[in-house]
Order: sequence, then structure tokens, then C-alpha cells
Amino acid sequence: MRNRTETTGGAVREAEGVDLVTALLGREEEMARLAELVRPGRVVTVTGPGGVGKTRLVSAFSASLPEGGVGPGGVARQVVTASLAELDRGADAVAVSQQLGFRSPEAAGLALGSERTLVVLDNCEHVRAGAAAFVSELMAESAAIAAVATSREPLRVPGEQVMNLPPLAVPASESPDVASSPAVQLFLERASAAGAPWGSSETAVAAVAELCRRLDGLPLAIEIAAARARAVGPVELLRLMEHRLDLLRDPAASGRPARHHSVRAAIDVSVELLPPDDATALRRLGVFVGPFDLDLAHAVVAETDAHVVDTVDLLTRLVDRSLVEVTHVQGSARYHLLELVREHAREASIVAGHWEDTRERFVAAMDAVSEHIVTAGLAQWRGEVLAAATAQFRNLVAAIEWTVALDERPDRSLRLMRPMLVSVHQGRSSEVLQVGTRVVERWPDVPAPWRAEVLGVLATAAAVVADAERLEAFANGALSDPDRTPVADVLAERALSLVAIGIGRPDAALAHLERGREAASASGLGPFARELQGMSLAVRQILGDDTGLMAEVQALVEQSQAAGDRVNEGLALLVRAQVLAAAAQWDEADAAVDAARRATESDGYAWWTRAVLRTRAELAAGRARAERRDPWTASAALWREAIDLSVAQGALGELATTLLAAAVVAQRAGAREAAATLARAAPPVVELSVIPDLSRAEVEAVRAAAGADPATGPSTLSARLGAALAIVDEAALADAVDGGADAGSPAPDHPVSGHPVSDPPAAAPAAELCADGDSWVVRYGGTTARVRHLKGIGDLAVLLAAPGTEVHCLQLMGGADVGGGSNAGIDDTARRTYERRIIELQADIDEARVANDTRRAELAELELDALVTQLSDALGLGGRSRSTGSAAERARSAVTYRIRAAVKRIGEAHPELGRHLRNSVRTGTWCSYVPETDIRWAVVGRPPR
Repeated sequence: MRNRTETTGGAVREAEGVDLVTALLGREEEMARLAELVRPGRVVTVTGPGGVGKTRLVSAFSASLPEGGVGPGGVARQVVTASLAELDRGADAVAVSQQLGFRSPEAAGLALGSERTLVVLDNCEHVRAGAAAFVSELMAESAAIAAVATSREPLRVPGEQVMNLPPLAVPASESPDVASSPAVQLFLERASAAGAPWGSSETAVAAVAELCRRLDGLPLAIEIAAARARAVGPVELLRLMEHRLDLLRDPAASGRPARHHSVRAAIDVSVELLPPDDATALRRLGVFVGPFDLDLAHAVVAETDAHVVDTVDLLTRLVDRSLVEVTHVQGSARYHLLELVREHAREASIVAGHWEDTRERFVAAMDAVSEHIVTAGLAQWRGEVLAAATAQFRNLVAAIEWTVALDERPDRSLRLMRPMLVSVHQGRSSEVLQVGTRVVERWPDVPAPWRAEVLGVLATAAAVVADAERLEAFANGALSDPDRTPVADVLAERALSLVAIGIGRPDAALAHLERGREAASASGLGPFARELQGMSLAVRQILGDDTGLMAEVQALVEQSQAAGDRVNEGLALLVRAQVLAAAAQWDEADAAVDAARRATESDGYAWWTRAVLRTRAELAAGRARAERRDPWTASAALWREAIDLSVAQGALGELATTLLAAAVVAQRAGAREAAATLARAAPPVVELSVIPDLSRAEVEAVRAAAGADPATGPSTLSARLGAALAIVDEAALADAVDGGADAGSPAPDHPVSGHPVSDPPAAAPAAELCADGDSWVVRYGGTTARVRHLKGIGDLAVLLAAPGTEVHCLQLMGGADVGGGSNAGIDDTARRTYERRIIELQADIDEARVANDTRRAELAELELDALVTQLSDALGLGGRSRSTGSAAERARSAVTYRIRAAVKRIGEAHPELGRHLRNSVRTGTWCSYVPETDIRWAVVGRPPR
């Protein structure tokens, strides 16, 4: 029997139970990753900022180990844990040994290495050198020992595997489903445990979501805030966030270690370990309110004669100590401070007298960034330029607000406003209007360079949010400014065209676009000239002016390609798709959309991705209508994909546009209930599409019809969206019944049989799909990923194990070999399998209903219906199955949906494999895997039951 012990100060006692609910909320992937890393003879260090939950994760992992196992790769008969938090700073290896109850590392190695042991060293950051020396000597004594350390920085021992633990995921600022966020769930769970009386109303949950964002998803901060929820509601807590470091302390200390009595104390532990120069640099970095790169960091923290390599070294040390977070985007590092660390650094900077100088350094650095973005953007719209403008939005706003408050003239404020045009088209129009209005109201009559350009940016923002009054004021102000630049003319005409499109005046829009394009061309503003030309072509197509239209569209595609302008190439290709669709050239239109997707994703900044997905759905509906099929069900799966992307990005305006476009398609198809449900789910925001593709009148008609229905549906945005998604999924399943195609369930316990459809590949590159607990590990193309189990992945396991073979959908659902004949038998084994599955589905439906998960319940009911019908049909025929009729159709539909969901999940974790499966898996009554390139799969293990 394995012995779990915790040792502190030489005394050995049984480990106390770990709060698994708190430890595991939102940590499934991290638990799986830790299980992958822990092996005999290996050291794993779990790093992360103070209060992120390192101790709880490792404790939960230790407690969850099965008898006799430390993950798949080794066996442990005992787990021994030592907390090093109370050791004095600089304690050596002997002191660490004594915490485990041994005189020396050698003694610990001899005693613990006699059988397989997991050694856990908790809180190593302040005794890192001693912990590292102890671990090195311990591992040298025995290869049977596995070691896991928790620390705010790596131990830096040979062979160490570092696993960084991030804060809990928080909901996007405009996410319609905030309650599903792990951070929100943790807050609500801990608040309920503390006796909070305010429940989970929509207002309360929205306030909790914002609290979790302001607390960066840090579990310690969330738990301390939630503990106050009995006396203070979440709305009041949110108002107190400007005092968060004082608020986030536990007055009763409630048994927490000293470092966790408050968030301030947890941060102090890390900061106190810094050398003086690093502490000064961290205080300066606290000026950033958004992500920053190496150059920005160097501009703010470095002294005059310092080399940029010195700043690299500094950032490396701060990242290692979990005081600065780093993410990698397209091969470049972006840094940021957790909000609580930033506030701590800012307070320290003010106390040290560095704040005013640091703020001036910051504004000067952002001024230079703004100039670079604008200069590069006027020459060419490249992904990295657009991405930089988006990434620096919060820092730019902070710099503008400081210049408005402190500068005598508007020059710096106006320069900092110029890149905001990009943010307008990334869902930040209202924020741009707010900060820009403060600038122009601060200096209403002061002539200054770039004033007209900023008015053009603000006019664009007003157009996007349909604020006609401010649009007219800003646009006229830009066009009447005697010192205006050509850029100002272009922006003003462009903004006026957008509002004309939005109110259904394509003729007026075309006039503005032509004037703007002429101004851009005359001034050498190539990117603007190409964009306005693309918009003009789209409007002409709406007006029915197709004279020479295709030739002009193709010329614009070629011009954009020659200029390396992938953004406008994507726009031109989407317009080309619409022109081709109007001519019923469906295959060519689909090819144009695919080319637009490749163009917009090629430089890592998918400007038109959401428009691409909407256009794909609209083309599918148009093709189906031309082929006398139901356009709504034929396009439903693609509408789901477009909706999912908007939800994932928290883009409420884009979500509204997509839902309304889908509603129009459903209305045209006569699916009035679906149209009304989709229209009601559209968030109450205004979002104009640069590519006009739907009649404004139809949108308003659908909205009016939806509003006229009795208000008996769900009241929250999340619930309305859930109802809309259920409608979309129902339509997608109906289409799958009629002939579906794509890919998914647990592999049957008997061999696969079916029709060979191609010769299996000969010697080919190896790939692997391995069942591992409640998840799967996939290895393909040199990349490994882990995905949680879905029934559809079990279906894929069956197909991958038998490439080139057709497998009947009923066999994938758990039936016996149905062979190929029309009267193939259903044997007793299959019947029992069906009956077991029916019982499982009934329990699944009950659980889903209790959890109010209507989508899960409906999908389970669909599968249950198919199985019951199939079984009753089989019994009615004396055991002979019917290969036609509703049962087989429903089974095909369920399998198709399961495989489709599985391929989507795999694609999220391993995009290259997701693409391969989409191209290689066929579904229907008979399902198969016919690889597009030779590939040999090893399928290991069985899926969870």
C-alpha cells in the first residue's frame, strides 16, 4: 500500500486532504500535462506567480494518483511532501533534507530510493539554491525517485522540466457566456461556501466576471475577494477595485500561510528576492497597462548607455521569477504584468519618486510607436503593423489620457490618436470615440497638425456605431479644415460611405467611395486606394452594375498581390466570391473564399476571417437554393462555425452581424421560428459590414418579426444564444440526415468490418492516437497534442485503425458487424450493446436536464431515439436489421455530428491534423478514412466508457 506523507520540520504526519474542488476548477489540462511530465528519474518544477495555485495543483495531482502509479510512465509506492515556506532565505541542501526528516540528501536518497517514490518540495523560491542542490544529490542516489517542486522560478538543475501554471481563464470582456469561465466558477463556489446571500443573478454574475478580469484570474485573489462576499456584494467589490491591494487581505488570517494572508504579502515575497536594479526596473514596467515588447521595455527601463541585451537579461530574470508574464505571437515575445503586480509596482514607483520620470518615458515611447504604425500603415497594410496597433491599444489610450491631462498643446495627443483607425474595426469604436472626444474637447480651437486626420478617425468610429450626429460633425470638421492632409479627406469620405451602406443608400455610398479613392490614388496612399476600390466594386455588385465588374475585381486582386497587401487581397477575393455567386458559379466562388482565407491568414493577422466564415455560409445557402435544396439546413453547420468564432473572440458586434445574416437566410427558407430565435439572440449593438452583402430591409424585417413574438423566451444573452445554437445544431443535424459529410464515438469491442474502398497505404510516416485516461494523445507531423475525450474520437480511432475501409454508422454506435448486405443480422451481442448504451443515455439525459444543459440533453435524446428505433425494428424483423429507413438515417446523423465535433476539437489542439482529418474522413451510412497522403496510424488503447 502506498504511503502518502507530508513532512515539515522533521516531523512526519499523514497529509491533510486537499480541496479538490478548488484545486481542479479549470485545471484539467494542467493536471494532464503534469501527469505527462512526472517520471521516475525526472525533476519537474511547477512555476507561476504567488497565489496562482501551484501548491493546490501539485497536492491534487498527488492525491489523484492511482494505487501503484505515478502517471503512465512509472510506479510510486509512496508520496512524500515537504513545505519549505518556513525555511530561512538561503537555507542549504541539508536544511531541505531535514524538512523531509533526513540528516542529509544522501540519507534521503538511500531511504526513499529503495522503492519508487514521488518527492514533492513546496515553495522553493526563497531557498532555490538549496532546493536545487538537494534535488540534484537526491536524484543522483536513485533513478526510482520522481521529484516535483513548486517555485516562482525554475530550480535550474540538469534535466529539469519546467511547467508554468497560468492564472485561471477569465471570460472575454464581451463574452456572452461568462458563467462558464473557471475563474467565475471559482468565485461563485467560494462565495457560496462563505454564505453569500446574493445568489447568481445576471447582474451579479456580470460583476463577478469583471472582478475576475480585474484580478487577472489569480486564484488567491479570487478566493480572498469571494470570502468577503457575505458582507459585500460583487457590485460593491467592483467599485473598490482601485484599492484592491488593501482590500485583498484576510483579516482573520483563517489558517492561511503568512504569504497568503493577502495578495500584497504574496507579491512582496517575490519582490523582496529581487536585486535592487531589478526591483527598480519592475517598478518602471508598472507604467504599462497593456502588453509591451522588448523595444518598449528598453525605452522605459534602460539607462542612456544601456545595451538592449541588458534589457533581455532583465526580462529573462523577471519572467523566471514569475513577476512578468510572456506570450509568443508569430515568433515574437509580448510581455505583460498581472494587474495586481502592476498596481504593486506603480505604488512602489510613486513611493520611490520614480513615477513622473517613468510616465514621461512611457509617453515618449508610445509616441514613437504611434509614428511607426502610421508611417508603415500608409505604405503597406501588413499583418504585423495591424497587430501592433491592436496590441498597443490600451497603452496608447493611457498615453493619450496623460497627455490630455498634462500637455499644454494637443500635438502628442493627436499623434497618439492616429493609429486608432485599426481599433475602430476591431470592435473598439465606442472606446475610440470616448478617448478621442476628450482630445478634441480639451483643445477645441487650437490649430495643430493631424487634427483633421483624427477627426476622420472619429468620424469612422461614429459611422460604425451609427452615431449620425457625431459622424456629420467629425466628417465636416475634417473636410473643412484648411490644414487637412489627403489622409483626412480619405478617412472622412470613407466614414460617410460606411454610414450610407448602413442605411441602405448604396448610390450615395458609391459617390463617397469614388471621391475617397481618387484622393488616395492622387496622394500615393495605395492601401486606402485599393480598399476603397474593393468597397466600390462590392457596392456596384449590389446595384446590379456588372459591366466589366469581374475584370476590375481580378485586376484589384492582382494589384494587391503585387503590392504584398494581403488585407486588401482578402477583401478583393471576397468581393470576387460575391460576384461569382451572383452568376451561380458556385465552385469558383468557393475557391475565391478559400483563397481569401489563405490570404488573410498568411501573415498571422486574420483581418477578414469572420467575413470569410460568413461568406462561406452565405454561399452554401445560395448554392442549395439554386439546387432546390433547403438553404437553411444546408448552411447551418457553417453558420455555427462563424458564430463560434465570434463568441470565442468576444466580438459582440460581429456576433450580431452573423446571427442576423443567418436569420435572414432562415427567413428566406421559410424557417420562421429559427429566424426569430436567431434575431432575438443578436446582441443589441450596431456593427456595419465593410462588405455589404444583405438587404438592410430584410434585416429590419426579421428583427421586427422577432420582436413581435411573445416575450416568453430566455431573458439573458447567454440563454438566448444557447437557444439559437440549439436551433442551428438541429438544422445541421437535419442536413446530415439528408446526406451529411464530415466526421466521429467509442470504438466497439469487436473487430471492424466493412467494404474496402482503397488500398491501405504502404510504408508511410507513422502517426499515433493513444487513449490515456479520460483523454487522447495524438502525434502527427512531428507535433504532439492532448485532447479530452469525445465519443467522436473513439469513432475516429476505429476509422484510423482501418484506413481505406468503409465502416457502417451503426457499428460505430456500438452495433455488431452489419456487413454489406441489405439483410445483415443484428446478433445478441449487438443487442446487449444497444441496451447498455440506452441505459447510459437515459442517465446522461437526466444529468443534462438537472444541469440545465439543453444542448447535451437534446443530442443524447437524438442518439437514444435512433438506438431505440433501430432495436425495435430489428426485433420486429426477427433479428434482421433494416438498412434503410429512419433508424439508419438517424444513426448516420448522430455519427456525423459526433465525428464533426471530434475533428473540430482535435483541430483546435493540433491544426495540421484537424485539416488532414477534414480532408480524409468521410461520413454517412458508411464511414471511412482515406488519407490524402500516405500515413500509417498506430491506435493504442480503448476510449473511456
